[in-house]
Amino acid sequence: MRAAFTAVWSLFSLPAMEPKQKATEEVHKTARCLGRRMQCWERMLKVVNEIKRNGKDQIAGPLFGTMRQLGRHYGLMVDALNALFDSAKVSDMREPLSEQVGAKCRICGIRSAVIAGPDLLGKENSLETLTLKKVLCDETEALKRIRAAFEAYGKQSPDCCQDAEITQKLTPRYIHPKEALCAVCFLKRALDVWVCKEVLGNSKQDQQIGFPSTAEVATSNVKEVVCNTNLLQRLRDALKRILSSAEKNLLHGSQPLPRIQRKCGITYDANIDGEWLFESEWRKEKLEQEYGIMRVRKDAFVDVLGNVEEKDEERRRGLLRLIREQAEKAGEKLTAYYAVVMADGDEMGKWISGAKGPDWKEVFHPQVWKEIEGGGLDKKLRELFPHRPLTPAIHAAISTGLRNFALELVPRILEQQYLGKVVYAGGDDLLAFLNLRDLLPAIHLLRLAYSGMIKCERQQIHPDPSNRSGFVEIDGRYLPTMGPNATLSVGVCIAHYKAPLRLALAAARRSLDILAKQNAGRDAVGFCVLKHSGETVEVGAKWWVSCDFCGSRFELLPSLGQLCNSMRQEQPMYVSDTFITGLQEEFGAFKAQGLPVEAVQREIRRLVQRAVNATPQTERQKKQEFAERVASLVTGFYCCASRKDWDSFISLLRLAQFLVREGAKWTLNSGS
Repeated sequence: MRAAFTAVWSLFSLPAMEPKQKATEEVHKTARCLGRRMQCWERMLKVVNEIKRNGKDQIAGPLFGTMRQLGRHYGLMVDALNALFDSAKVSDMREPLSEQVGAKCRICGIRSAVIAGPDLLGKENSLETLTLKKVLCDETEALKRIRAAFEAYGKQSPDCCQDAEITQKLTPRYIHPKEALCAVCFLKRALDVWVCKEVLGNSKQDQQIGFPSTAEVATSNVKEVVCNTNLLQRLRDALKRILSSAEKNLLHGSQPLPRIQRKCGITYDANIDGEWLFESEWRKEKLEQEYGIMRVRKDAFVDVLGNVEEKDEERRRGLLRLIREQAEKAGEKLTAYYAVVMADGDEMGKWISGAKGPDWKEVFHPQVWKEIEGGGLDKKLRELFPHRPLTPAIHAAISTGLRNFALELVPRILEQQYLGKVVYAGGDDLLAFLNLRDLLPAIHLLRLAYSGMIKCERQQIHPDPSNRSGFVEIDGRYLPTMGPNATLSVGVCIAHYKAPLRLALAAARRSLDILAKQNAGRDAVGFCVLKHSGETVEVGAKWWVSCDFCGSRFELLPSLGQLCNSMRQEQPMYVSDTFITGLQEEFGAFKAQGLPVEAVQREIRRLVQRAVNATPQTERQKKQEFAERVASLVTGFYCCASRKDWDSFISLLRLAQFLVREGAKWTLNSGS
């Protein structure tokens, strides 16, 4: 565990405030490592002193702030700290991982396994019992506390493992019978037990620190529309009857999303995990293998899966089918996919160092600035520093803006307004899970909220690109934000709920760092779709861009959402996704290279018109107008979002095709 985390510090001792000349000398002596940067500061001080000697203190004051002598050197001290910090990070001070012996962890594949399921203990060619005993004798103090917590918790509730001497009789919730884990991976899996006993001092861990499962995130849109019926409770009762044949109660609760918990009143104890909404989880062999239940009767699944021979209508159709039909009536679709969202502020190093600080002209009163320009001082200032030197007030404003974004705006958007769960929100960094239905409008609103281009009406946050003040009024309070000049990049991974979470997290990180920041050039969003079949779709594009072809401003996510809405087949008029296949076949390996935009646009219009489906009663003019709108959107993806890169263009269309199939929508507000 010591080798897993490393903290790097850089320190700058503050000089005494008096005498002022000595304080200046001490700061300059410490900051000599800055070289040319230090020379600029010294020349700037000479300019300020010259202005003061001429009796123009109203000009000299805003140059370095008003924090007496120390405030004058604040930016210089920050530059010195950054230089020291960068030099400290060059050398890798982490302790090397000690030699790992015996069987390896089934999750990370790096560290030695110390806890294994009962099926692996004592079997040849799997996990040697002697190796396990040796490692268990040397386990860390953290792991000992976890095992003690399991033992204490097991005495209070039969829904937990019972700690044996060597063989770990853990429920499948914490370790699979055929699974072997290292101390670190097991610590992550059983963190709720340890934290609640050691930190919170109670055993109701899931209601306080538990996270929804990936299946729960994926299916929450269906639960939202069927929660007012008794279908979910009947499904939970059916599962309880099947699991009751075990020696102990294996049915545990599931943490719902905050919006579901607030709107539907579903608690942890009364919730059934989203994975049980899929027929694949109700196989007799799966239940016997994972839960150790023997002799499951074949007729135990009649209520859930249905039986055509039953006379009762509901028993013939089954609970799962009834839930799907109820959701489809409300326009929702059951999907096995969810989204991992990572966000990061662009060029935060420049913001912190003052490189993106206010321009000199913005610091002074217009009348004073005219006097500065008249004396030629403006050229001197911009030659030394393009922006006003860093002050404590700038850092305080950045800190306040990031705090409001992470603690006020992000939870309100992701957990109250949409079906999401925030894992971490600190400053400009964000990690969250999102239901696929709300993916596009939620991350679009996040981007606008970071720059303060939103408004709050009736407890709902709405886009407001005209708000460029840097402040947002919420509940009668004016919250400072980073302002319209600050940008945010987002990486999204769409994965199947059964896909390993580490792969989804790695793909989301790649979407952020490579697709959004590196390929698209920051202020962008990257998407990576990990299909259950193994196919991958990757694309990155700017949030918005000016179109050279039509001269208008093209917004990526609203346009993508409108295209998805146009392709939804439950509408009386929609466009089939066959035009995407047609584009690939028409251009093939040629990929429209060298063709003028007008030629590509005409072909897009022709294929879209052929793909429009409508009822016989629909007027021809309405069909024509609908086809023109869709063709305009698709042309925008080609000209603007993909920058005439054919592969990116097709990837954007395939992304829309996938989102439509899995039930994504474009609705900027999803209820109260």
